[in-house]
Amino acid sequence: MRLLFLLFSLFLLSGCTQTPPELADISPVTITVTNNGLPVEGVLVSLFEKTPSSAFGCNAQTDKAGVAKIKSTVLTYIGNGAPPGTYTVVLSDLIIFPPEIASSITETSLSPKEQAKRQAKRDEFIEKNRRIPKILESFSTSSIELTVTKNEPAILTIDLSKY
Repeated sequence: MRLLFLLFSLFLLSGCTQTPPELADISPVTITVTNNGLPVEGVLVSLFEKTPSSAFGCNAQTDKAGVAKIKSTVLTYIGNGAPPGTYTVVLSDLIIFPPEIASSITETSLSPKEQAKRQAKRDEFIEKNRRIPKILESFSTSSIELTVTKNEPAILTIDLSKY
């Protein structure tokens, strides 16, 4: 009985490390984000299938050189690259609010007028500190497309100053 349990456990564990079918043919994808030729660090780069066929995520964050090496995930499996297909590229940025604005985000006992006033301050701060053009922050508005081909590295450079 123990031997049977051990064999069954090994079978289950070995299945967890196998490449999911939707990520079987991934190719390396490198995306560089610049602004007027200078690297932009800390940008989250996400790829969204033009015609979604399965549930996997493709994204990475740019490093100091502005380079993001895309990784694809399905459940706990992570692969280096993206499956073949045509993708819309979406960029997003982490905005760090100063304490006086950050503390107002969690305040719940404000009147609707005061909430609207604080929301306007947050919106103003976001616009002043925006590094990513708004058009590139959404699947529905981003005009950047990338086609990934099986067994061929995909390389793309995005210069934010052109948007």
